[in-house]
Amino acid sequence: MVLSHQVTNKESTTGDSVALRTTEVQYREGVRGEIRRLQTYFARQLTRYRVARTVVIVSAALVPVLATVTVVPRWVLAAFGAVAVAAEGIQGLYQFHKSALNAMATANALERVLNRYMTAVAPYTGPIEQAFPLLVDEIETIRNTADETFLQTWQAGPASTVPERSRQVTPLDQRGITPPPSNGA
Repeated sequence: MVLSHQVTNKESTTGDSVALRTTEVQYREGVRGEIRRLQTYFARQLTRYRVARTVVIVSAALVPVLATVTVVPRWVLAAFGAVAVAAEGIQGLYQFHKSALNAMATANALERVLNRYMTAVAPYTGPIEQAFPLLVDEIETIRNTADETFLQTWQAGPASTVPERSRQVTPLDQRGITPPPSNGA
């Protein structure tokens, strides 16, 4: 089965078609390599996130348990608390979870586009001269979006671990008293 945008034997005799095909193959392989690197990055970041979260959970959980034991020195409790805070701070600083998810989303988007191109599914039907530029445009759009997302992640600073709902401030009335919740009326 020949995909509709593959170079046929008749087309492959011209120098332009051979050069385009070589460029197309190199570009496809570059995208495949990028997908592999993003998947590797995703796996590493997700592992780092899980390790950091496990350290936080275990360290924080040990503090009240060990506080009930009278023979445990206070500095041990402080050390477990400090480890929990430090691990959470490192996770917030390096954004392991968010950067892992961004890498996964980018790899998935690149793979979907490459798969549609390789199977000559719309909009990649037709000769290579028409399909390849569409592929490049779509891949570059995905890369630009990934770059913007990456910058937003790192410019936003450390992620807060406080849920958004609990950070909301309820306005006070004129007397300085929190009004009762409305019934949605």
